[in-house]
Amino acid sequence: MANSFSIAFGRTGLFWLYLKAMDDYYGGCVDKVKLPTSLIDDPMRLMPLTEMTRYFGVIDEIANDELFVAKGCSKIKFENFPPLNNIVCSSPVFFTAMLRLTALTKSVQSGCTVRGVIDAGFLKWSYNTEISVPSERLNDGIVAAWIFILLLRKYKGEQYQPEKVCLPGSRLGKPGEMEEIFGCKAVQWNAKQTEIHCLPEVMGTFTEQPQSIYGAKKLKYVEVLDYINLPDENDLSRCVYELIDYSRAFGYPRLEFIADILMVAPLTLQRRLQKDNLSFSELVKYKLLLDLAPQMLSEGQSIADVAAELGFSNTQSFIKAFKKAHDFTPRQYVESLEEYTQ
Repeated sequence: MANSFSIAFGRTGLFWLYLKAMDDYYGGCVDKVKLPTSLIDDPMRLMPLTEMTRYFGVIDEIANDELFVAKGCSKIKFENFPPLNNIVCSSPVFFTAMLRLTALTKSVQSGCTVRGVIDAGFLKWSYNTEISVPSERLNDGIVAAWIFILLLRKYKGEQYQPEKVCLPGSRLGKPGEMEEIFGCKAVQWNAKQTEIHCLPEVMGTFTEQPQSIYGAKKLKYVEVLDYINLPDENDLSRCVYELIDYSRAFGYPRLEFIADILMVAPLTLQRRLQKDNLSFSELVKYKLLLDLAPQMLSEGQSIADVAAELGFSNTQSFIKAFKKAHDFTPRQYVESLEEYTQ
């Protein structure tokens, strides 16, 4: 990473997809991790990858198995991450689904490079990441491999076997054990990146579950922004802005909480923001009161619910802060919206 403040993000829904799979395989993972409900209900909210790694450690303790990621991810269900299910799996043809997965992956995790090519007679889907810790990079690659394999099986049937899975790390388990877990013909270790090799005929395959093409949610134009808002890892103010959104799930955003995620002293973070002519309190105001609160109120959420969602200790504190930011109360704002729409 370029400096001590740079930070990568992934979507909360991506972690929930993984966590639910681990819970289905090992049991007790959801209860142990205790992910806030507000994060589960907001799958496109950004989550620091360092937080995901910390939770991985909790699950590792539960499983006590070096193959826990490979085994647990066999239980991944796309419906646990609605954008993945609604966008990717709504295509009746695998080729289109693969293109959508490739595009979506770049919007759900920082620093990913994803592509599909025909090479040496095989369709090769590759996934690479900037994660520098070897064990974390390998586990991340295993998750990506499983997602693509399960997508293949959604179209080709549960018994489909990829020709080869390439993984960017040293062998885990006994010889042949990972091949058995993946249900593939071969696993190559110490590869430069994660790759899945298949015969190119799979590209024209139609889904064997045609019901999956129905019920896909159509996005509102404004919701498209949720898919393109991954911040640059070295844009500190933008990263802190997104960390404020993440941290509200644990209470009112605090400088100390976010500094801890960034692994710097609170005073150091505050001074660095000042170099950008910003303060932490200003960023909290921008995110909670100028961005999120009006949006939530316009969607019909109650004032009390909005106050709780934004981490305020009580409704009156929220009303006071909202009025200070906008010169009118949340109730007056809602009433003005009602007058406008009549």
